[in-house]
Amino acid sequence: MNDKPKIDGREIAARAKQTGLDEQRKASAKMTGKASRFTPARLDHVQSLEDLEKGQVIGVLDTELAGDETDLPPGKYNVYVRKGDDGTWEAVAESGGKIASKAARVEVRSHKEHPKGKGAPEEVLLPEFRHDGWCWWVCWPFGPVWICVLVCW
Repeated sequence: MNDKPKIDGREIAARAKQTGLDEQRKASAKMTGKASRFTPARLDHVQSLEDLEKGQVIGVLDTELAGDETDLPPGKYNVYVRKGDDGTWEAVAESGGKIASKAARVEVRSHKEHPKGKGAPEEVLLPEFRHDGWCWWVCWPFGPVWICVLVCW
């Protein structure tokens, strides 16, 4: 039996309207002369990895790049991540209440220490763009741990 409902674009759009963005952590990068920007969501309401597993809007992707491994067209999207029924992580890009594309790969990791191995525990990292497969990597501190999400398009 399927425990989780199908991902609904209208529900993601509604959740995104209620989710604040961390504009101070907005990051941008260029690949083949085209820009991609990611603004992380404020996830103050998320207290654990289990909360993230249930599904969260993790930020806004604004990109001039088409997906490298997916059918994602250039545009502005809410990025939603959750753990699927089969135990693997999944992410989608939503715009205008419609799912534009499913991510090619999603990784979620929990770190007991700062993900970069340096810096104060409360130091917040900017999202990072990774050219290989074109991915965005973003981390948040949740109490004593850091949770990092890699989403590739």
